[in-house]
Amino acid sequence: MYFTDAIVLGSRPTGEADELVSCYTRDFGKMIIKARSSKKITTKQGIFLHNPSIIRFNFVISRTGYIFSGIKSIKGHPAISDNITALAYVMSFLQLCDKITYEGQKDEEMWELLCKVLRDASSVAEKDSSREELWKAEKEWLISLLGILGLAPQNLNFERVKNARQLDIYIRRLLQNKLEYSVEFFGLKNHV
Repeated sequence: MYFTDAIVLGSRPTGEADELVSCYTRDFGKMIIKARSSKKITTKQGIFLHNPSIIRFNFVISRTGYIFSGIKSIKGHPAISDNITALAYVMSFLQLCDKITYEGQKDEEMWELLCKVLRDASSVAEKDSSREELWKAEKEWLISLLGILGLAPQNLNFERVKNARQLDIYIRRLLQNKLEYSVEFFGLKNHV
């Protein structure tokens, strides 16, 4: 049995009550893990898989892949779940990270960025700040992500950016050129 800390990036149903959960872990990078019976009403692990938080989980390796054997919350961020706008920004960013990361590639910078996303969004949501604050935070996350991917634009200063739409389009183009497929993120949809 193994254990690690993780942030859930997304999940998809498999079978009647199970899910395949995509997590970015501190020790192993991205992992796809089966959560048995996680869609049942009586499940105790489902709550940890669908709220933005840092979790610690145990897993076993079976002949079909990894399977959760226990989950607990390490650092919850209830303010994100209570603020629909903050939740939308965070979930959009986590889904983007799920798309662009590969299984088994551990990256300490990526782990730190994902933890920062949760802290930043929670802080903004707790202060009940404006949508503009979340948009700015998202751009900082995206620029950091571009840096991790080796695509960081030189000398980009948010204070000098006058046109939000141009910044969104620029970031989207950088990501699409690297990934070679269409990229969407929540803040982009508000301006384009």
